[in-house]
Amino acid sequence: MSTPAEHAVKVLNSLIETTLDSARGYKEAAHSSEDAQYKTMFSERSLKRMKITGDLQQEVRTFGASRGRSVRAGQGAQHVCGSEGRRHGPRREGDHQRGRARRGLHQGEVREGSGRR
Repeated sequence: MSTPAEHAVKVLNSLIETTLDSARGYKEAAHSSEDAQYKTMFSERSLKRMKITGDLQQEVRTFGASRGRSVRAGQGAQHVCGSEGRRHGPRREGDHQRGRARRGLHQGEVREGSGRR
């Protein structure tokens, strides 16, 4: 059984993963769009998601996670801003859990630069 703090960290880490995925999706949409208005809108949404990710990461740290167990916002932003086409095809149910298991993450743990899939 986990403590309330461990549960909160687990939920926050899940939100971080989901928000990073959202930021990547908006970034991909911005690059794929031919309409300048949509490019701008999608880029702005991606940047907003990255800010939210940083806020969530700070919140995880308030629960006592060390730097080695929390995501640094800068690395997540580099991943979103510096990679193209890492995800191929549509998301499937359970991809999030498989990705965490593949990276060897345990409940309540986030690894440095974990936005990478």
